[in-house]
Amino acid sequence: MAFRNDLEAALLRATELETELGEKTKSNQASAEEIRSLKAELTLSKKNIRRLEALLPGSLPRRRRIFSTFFFIGIGLVFATAVAGYRSESYGVTMSHAAVVPLFFGIGGWFGAQKSVIAGWISAVGSGIGALLLLIVFYQGIWPSL
Repeated sequence: MAFRNDLEAALLRATELETELGEKTKSNQASAEEIRSLKAELTLSKKNIRRLEALLPGSLPRRRRIFSTFFFIGIGLVFATAVAGYRSESYGVTMSHAAVVPLFFGIGGWFGAQKSVIAGWISAVGSGIGALLLLIVFYQGIWPSL
């Protein structure tokens, strides 16, 4: 049987392992070691599938789409922050806290999504929280002395 890519082969192998594991667990003839071995191999096969899915052509724009949306929401909030800051400094400071999280969530996720979906989410959350913490440090530690 010929496969178009490695992903199809990995999917077929995972299906075969799931079927074999189901049969072994139902029958009383399989040892616990055989079942553990099949579960370990199935886990590795599923990890391989996730790794290969990230390499499919055209999957990068799909992975980045949600982070681009957050980025543009953040840009909109940056403009709203400028308008609010023009009206009142305290409004601008408050709005900047609301603008920094989606902006850096989108930027971090966009770059992290190049590697995989999970890396995108991890870098998005990390950069959003990190940017918020840096902004708090700026407003609490640096801004009063200016």
